[in-house]
Amino acid sequence: MLVVVLAVLTVSAGSGVSAAEAEADDNAGHEGRIDVETILNNPLDPSEYQDAERCISSRDYRRIEVLDEFNILFVGRRKTWLNRLRTRCAGLEQDMIIYVSQRSSRVCTHDHFRGAERGGFGIPTPTCVLGDFERIDEGQVEGLRGAIVSEREAARRGGGPAAEGDGG
Repeated sequence: MLVVVLAVLTVSAGSGVSAAEAEADDNAGHEGRIDVETILNNPLDPSEYQDAERCISSRDYRRIEVLDEFNILFVGRRKTWLNRLRTRCAGLEQDMIIYVSQRSSRVCTHDHFRGAERGGFGIPTPTCVLGDFERIDEGQVEGLRGAIVSEREAARRGGGPAAEGDGG
């Protein structure tokens, strides 16, 4: 089971405003909010994770759901796998259809895919590469969705990581 643990550090300074106090002021009103970057950048001890799977059978999932340009879900009847892409998949959006280039009846790490808009309009994404498959439960899926929505809202307000590097 993928579990997120956050550590809180206390910083004390001799005089003036400490970095921790400044950060607390910046985060006022956002208690309990965890962003995607925090979740993904705070790995647990390897014993806390289930083993990642390199491949899953095409029969084990019914649909592919895009979370963002870095994460997609393979959703089956009773199982869900998170796939953290090898690199950012530029242009990948939540409502896109995913076309995986499979070499067998399984979808595997390093397989290529492209995202395309529903209805066939628009330019498909560049070729993107799948990462390992991690089994996650429904609670973890909802946690990821919520964190991604929070990050997008923060970016729209001009304060989140997604806003950095947008070029304008």
